[in-house]
Amino acid sequence: MNHNHLLLGAACLLISGTAFGQFKIVYGSEGRSSSYSQEASAIATYSTNCRRHSDYPSLYPEPEAANIIEESTGKATPIDCSSAKKMLEAHNARKQQETKQKIEQKAEADAGWEVQVQQKNGSWRSSYKKSTEDRARYFAGIECLKWKSPIRIVDTASGREHALYCDPRVGKITDDGKPAPVALLTEPEAGQRAKEVKAQCRSNAFMSAMLDCDCIEKNAKVELLQSEARVGVDAILKKVTHPVSNECVSRTNAYAWTRSSCVSVMEAHRPQDVEEFCSCTADATASGFVKDPTFNLAHYERLRKAAMKQCGLGKKAG
Repeated sequence: MNHNHLLLGAACLLISGTAFGQFKIVYGSEGRSSSYSQEASAIATYSTNCRRHSDYPSLYPEPEAANIIEESTGKATPIDCSSAKKMLEAHNARKQQETKQKIEQKAEADAGWEVQVQQKNGSWRSSYKKSTEDRARYFAGIECLKWKSPIRIVDTASGREHALYCDPRVGKITDDGKPAPVALLTEPEAGQRAKEVKAQCRSNAFMSAMLDCDCIEKNAKVELLQSEARVGVDAILKKVTHPVSNECVSRTNAYAWTRSSCVSVMEAHRPQDVEEFCSCTADATASGFVKDPTFNLAHYERLRKAAMKQCGLGKKAG
């Protein structure tokens, strides 16, 4: 699977979740149209096409002026490359304001019990405000798992504090400052679960292209031997890949995957030097990933885009 298929899948996920076809982009001269579930998706798609043209004018034509039509009302909003960016920024600003208001309203409704986490300097930081003691305890558990620091919950009406014990090894809370008994995996159990982690690594096209899954298995076993027995495979895989250790980065795999996807896309556009261009791109991308192995697709795409420019994208081949 090349990176284009992965990006297409990510785009599909971003616009899914509501009834499809509430908005559409209608292009002027040809009357072509495409449908979207949300206005923001339509604006973002048009803006992306404009950015592609700006970055790679020889590969992508400039989108013609169009109208975004709201299907239910027939309202038409003109859009072109000069206005698309401002429209998207305005929409995002409105959504951020709406989100902020919802958060503030929810915080007011939840007030009653406060979860506090102790900082390294000894001070206490408020993290959640919840309506009941049970909910405060639940979110205290989340904070313990995240920070593995001392936790307490406070009744905001009376000021009564209730200290909880956060086991720094497994991120689990108990009352009265006493560690809870923790069930750990045996070495054979940890080894078997680590093999499941490796299988997930190998089944993920991007992960197996960038990382050494045998190394991921080894690090997963180390984590599993220190974790509570009930910890899941997904949680351990995330822990050993976010962040990922440099020893588990496979430069060879990253080079091969990048070069293959480059050739499949570029051979029609620059047949004279596609081998040289894609080898250069793959080498620069793999080197960049080895230096900064942040494991996500957006980071990889930034490295690949910079490598393509470094290797001559936009310059006349030959």
